[in-house]
Amino acid sequence: MAYSKHLPGAGGDELEKVYLRKWTLGEVVTAFAEAGLCVLRLDESPNMKISEIGIPKLFTLVCEK
Repeated sequence: MAYSKHLPGAGGDELEKVYLRKWTLGEVVTAFAEAGLCVLRLDESPNMKISEIGIPKLFTLVCEK
């Protein structure tokens, strides 16, 4: 489980391992473009957490082949 260290009383051996990969937005858009898709639109939703203002959490990518 991702972030299992934050669970109260959770032993690391009891939960399955999850590998988390954080791709940048540039890496994601580039992968779509390199796959032959034409990027029509990219919208980012603002993060509402005060400590993370300016860091987008969600985005919508519209492409066509």
